[in-house]
Amino acid sequence: MRLDCAASLTDSSRFIYPWTLPHMQRDFTGADLWRILSRNRYEGCIVSAITGQPGETEWLLEQAAAQPWIRGVIGAHVPGVCGLRCSLDELDGLPNLDLPIDLVLTPESLLDAPAGLRGRRAALVNNGGARYIEDDFPVWAEGMKALAAEPLVMVKVAGLINEVSADGWDARVYRPYIQFLLDVFGPERLMYGSDWPNCMKVGTWKEAMAAFTQALGAQSQQTRDLILGGNAARFYGLSTAETP
Repeated sequence: MRLDCAASLTDSSRFIYPWTLPHMQRDFTGADLWRILSRNRYEGCIVSAITGQPGETEWLLEQAAAQPWIRGVIGAHVPGVCGLRCSLDELDGLPNLDLPIDLVLTPESLLDAPAGLRGRRAALVNNGGARYIEDDFPVWAEGMKALAAEPLVMVKVAGLINEVSADGWDARVYRPYIQFLLDVFGPERLMYGSDWPNCMKVGTWKEAMAAFTQALGAQSQQTRDLILGGNAARFYGLSTAETP
């Protein structure tokens, strides 16, 4: 099963979003997302609450109940979510629940993360705080290698094209990072997500996917199946039954 493990929906009548570009001044609905996913042979997605505003997680759960291809919701600690989303500073205040954690890392917090994640089931979003600046790679790699020693930690590769130069995205920039993650974490501990609609500040859902697949390079079908959906379904405990 192919699952986009990092997407969201928006409703500007309910929540404030940090979109600043003119072409993003509209709502991004489930119908919009399903049109994209189905055309690209995806069976579903996991959506995340991205604003931190009260009620967003509950609203996404309502959307999931009405649209069964939304396989899970990540957000605040409310009944029905498949995972919690937080920063490293917020992690200390969370009880050690039997729920996966989507941890939003910054480059500055990367080296402090292993101690906070010991024994916790966590997915590192925003690619472990990578900024795709050549001089930063050694420090980032050191931090990710330390995190890879925690067996319950995975990496959610999403939003690759978000950090991009004025010349547009280039998969060759991302390739050393993705190959490093594949080598250190292995194919069983990587997940891919589009970061739609946030990625649309730079490019389309399909461009985000192309950046990742080109950086990943030629892989076996088994590896692709794991990274493009199987790992996410297992990690978040989701059903792989066909959508009604």
